[in-house]
Amino acid sequence: MASCHKEEIPTTENGVFVSLPHVWKKSLHQYGAFSNSYFNVPIIYQNNIAIPTTNGNIKYMTMVDKDNGNTIWKWTDIYYQNTMRIDILDSHQNKNLLTWQSGSTSFCINLDNGTTQWKIKRKSSFQSWMAGLDQNYFSFGESESLYPEYQESIAYKGDIETGNISEYIIPHFTLEHIIGGRIGDVTSIEPYYHNGIQYLAVIWQEIKDNELWNFQSYLGLYNFNTNQWIYEKKVMNIPNLNGVVLSKPIIYKDKLYANIGHELVCHDLLSGNQLWRKEFS
Repeated sequence: MASCHKEEIPTTENGVFVSLPHVWKKSLHQYGAFSNSYFNVPIIYQNNIAIPTTNGNIKYMTMVDKDNGNTIWKWTDIYYQNTMRIDILDSHQNKNLLTWQSGSTSFCINLDNGTTQWKIKRKSSFQSWMAGLDQNYFSFGESESLYPEYQESIAYKGDIETGNISEYIIPHFTLEHIIGGRIGDVTSIEPYYHNGIQYLAVIWQEIKDNELWNFQSYLGLYNFNTNQWIYEKKVMNIPNLNGVVLSKPIIYKDKLYANIGHELVCHDLLSGNQLWRKEFS
């Protein structure tokens, strides 16, 4: 925490600040330092922030008051307290509900009071990254209805109120190139609203070689209201080992920006056409 104070702050003879007084401080661990959880995304609700803390071997998500650091509530309703951590790589928050995915387990908590809205142990593991649109959230895992002999990730749509999920977006994998049973993945969905229509920008990959792990990424635009593709398969990169989009793309002024391995690319969302690409060493 950094803060500004009217009191005089120590400086060097060159006028460089050497310290700033903190507004408050709070210990993350009640009994010594233990293996802590980590949050890769900020969890903020009513201007207060959730942080991972411990009490002995017990891990908590703790909501703290931003003004004084006092604990508002603690949550620790995980499945395996001795071996599981509350690691949140990605999440979707809608009003007072927060959901995230950890392997085969899904959680949703009420941020008003730190109670469990629901928790579900799925049949298989899902990717940690997520996306969301109001009450809907999107997660990525293997299809239960298609490609039983292959490994892939498709997009599921879930209800944040109940945790119920269903298969949602499955691109048309060509199945022309397969390595180790893997054919491709949907790795990202980003909502895009334009002229009164709700779209979803969908990024997915396919393997493009039978012997090398060369991936090619594609951009698709999906009409959320009609459940139809506007376009499905606009090429984003030349196939290569690092040809997978693993970070969230950025949508700004009707354009989508993404990093694919060592490249940055920019696409016009309405047409899907690539406007530019830049490679880095």
